[in-house]
Amino acid sequence: TRPCNDGNACTVNDVCSGGACSGTPVVCNDGNVCTTDSCNPSTGCVFANNTAACDDGNRCTTGDVCSGGFCSGTPVVCSDGNVCTDDFCDPATGGCVYINNTRPCNDGNACTVNDVCSGGACSGTPVVCNDGNVCTTDSCNPSTGCVYTANTAPCEDGNPCTTPDVCSGGACVAGPGLPAWYPDADGDGYGASAGTPVCAASQPPGYVGNSGDCCDSNANVRPNQTNYFASSYNCGSVVGSFDYNCDGTWERRWTDTGRCFWMSGSCNEVNGWQGGTAPGCGVAGTWIDDCDSLCQAVSLTRVQECR
Repeated sequence: TRPCNDGNACTVNDVCSGGACSGTPVVCNDGNVCTTDSCNPSTGCVFANNTAACDDGNRCTTGDVCSGGFCSGTPVVCSDGNVCTDDFCDPATGGCVYINNTRPCNDGNACTVNDVCSGGACSGTPVVCNDGNVCTTDSCNPSTGCVYTANTAPCEDGNPCTTPDVCSGGACVAGPGLPAWYPDADGDGYGASAGTPVCAASQPPGYVGNSGDCCDSNANVRPNQTNYFASSYNCGSVVGSFDYNCDGTWERRWTDTGRCFWMSGSCNEVNGWQGGTAPGCGVAGTWIDDCDSLCQAVSLTRVQECR
């Protein structure tokens, strides 16, 4: 009953018995369902990977099967097709869970802006369709957005002498009414911008058929004035203005830089302001008016004129 070696790698504790050597069979079991366990008498236990069905313990997978010695399955796809829910699988139950979110979204409606998810649905703030034109009817098309349709509503063109005004082609068209005449107190041929027109079939004395005069008490101040002036004017609440042509700006008459310089043996003269900086309206400055025999500047004092 001595210990012995029966030469079989699949037995252990070999011992002589009845004149022969034998041992207890080896138990080959790695506890992995994804291996097929056997024993090779020459080498011992063999654990071969298989493709048996299995259970990976995750309820969020299906069709679990062995591969490479491991059990794995296809993840459960949880998708309700709604961008306003966060979709996932609960490993504890294996069921899909859909939780509402507050993400930006697009509700597909051109008549809403700032779309956002709320309560599992996408919605936005209605577009305000208003072009400020009384001659259009404003609406919104969910496919294309704001629509402004010309109407024929009554309107007011700002001229009290044209009535009744009516909308046409998206604009307010003057009615037949009577011509408007504007007061021309300074007799320069231009009516006062702020004057109240009168409606009459023919021109009343002291009135003209246009407006735009920004100072109707000074005949030098009028639209299309081409002259320049060295001093400003006051008119009502307007003090110290040089806007003689009523265009809303002060235009300086002289802006060039003057100098005397030699070129090709001759003295060249450029009339303009000495130093290159043109003075402001009504301000005196040094003006280069001529060049002497030594090509030195001959200057004089000039007041900047404006209109």
